[in-house]
Amino acid sequence: MPKQFALAKILQNAGIGEIKKVKYVNPYKIRLETNNSWAEKIEECKEFTDRGWRIQRAMEVSLCYGVIKDVDIDLKDEDILNKILCPEPATLISVCRLKRREHSSEGNIWKPSESVRLCFRGSFRPSHVTVDSLCIRVDPYVFPVSQCTRCWKLGHVTSKCSSLKVVCPKCSGPHENCNTTVFKCANCEGQHFSLLRSCPAYVKERKLRELMAEFNCTYRRALTMYVPSSCTEAKESRANLKQRNKEVSSTPEPATTTPYLEQSYSDVVKQTIVQAEINAKKNISHSNKKYKKEKEADYQRQAPIDIGAPSTWAEEEQQEEKKKRDVTFNELLSRLQEILFLRGVSMQTKVISMSKCCLEWLILIAVENISEWPILQSILNFFNS
Repeated sequence: MPKQFALAKILQNAGIGEIKKVKYVNPYKIRLETNNSWAEKIEECKEFTDRGWRIQRAMEVSLCYGVIKDVDIDLKDEDILNKILCPEPATLISVCRLKRREHSSEGNIWKPSESVRLCFRGSFRPSHVTVDSLCIRVDPYVFPVSQCTRCWKLGHVTSKCSSLKVVCPKCSGPHENCNTTVFKCANCEGQHFSLLRSCPAYVKERKLRELMAEFNCTYRRALTMYVPSSCTEAKESRANLKQRNKEVSSTPEPATTTPYLEQSYSDVVKQTIVQAEINAKKNISHSNKKYKKEKEADYQRQAPIDIGAPSTWAEEEQQEEKKKRDVTFNELLSRLQEILFLRGVSMQTKVISMSKCCLEWLILIAVENISEWPILQSILNFFNS
């Protein structure tokens, strides 16, 4: 690529101006910053195409790639290109047969494979192509993660490496391969070999290329869509923790001898509500029994034995019986508190149980005091007479 002065002369001869910024990404790529009107002129410039330069916008792709498989090995690339027909608006530009590596006694040998990479103009990749009226599926092509064998960095090969220093793949030191057992990655500085495929930096680059193939976008746009694996693992762990908390807080099903039947969501909700009402009733009955036992024990300890004053003893007995039947307001509050702090029960179920408890308390108060009304006593005396 030409340097800045030579590039400025080429742009001036082509009648292109208002270039705000020029950045040399690598020895084979230049990034120009300008407005949309001048960008269209740069894309349509004939002088650039005559030089063999490929021009594309920073966040857009001008080429897309696909793969077809099970292609005869004896076919040449020119024959494959002439036989393939693409549906509109796709335009096939070139084909390239992929190679596979074989291990032999002589070393690693690259041999032609049955897979062929197709290059289409624009951002549209067809789902299939036609060869002599036969429909062939086109899969997205995922570019491999390139790694330099000089600096061991990801994203470029040795022929395009801008560094002149040799880096050790084991300890990342400024020397060739050594015999150390303490590893240090040249990409993430982790304690592993620089060629490890589970390296976080390699996993990230692999995921970025998968996003580029899936959404047919540039590397810069894939960076904006990339989500680190740590974030997804954190979300999954939080979701699993919530699910475990729900399972622990939910009421277990009673053991039965009937075979297990899969329950729907509504059945589970109904069962939870019924179980909550049963627990609330059990708590209320238990508190009533406890209260009665305490009152009986207090009466047995405190009741005086006075044979010489039968009238006083009878009055005290009536008062104790009245206290025994009386349900105080504190007792109601304690019951409501027990219902309110029940675990594994929805708020709607708690409100219904508390309403029932208050209604039972009012009915009990009414029944206890209705016999003492003067009008009712006069009616009962009239019928008794």
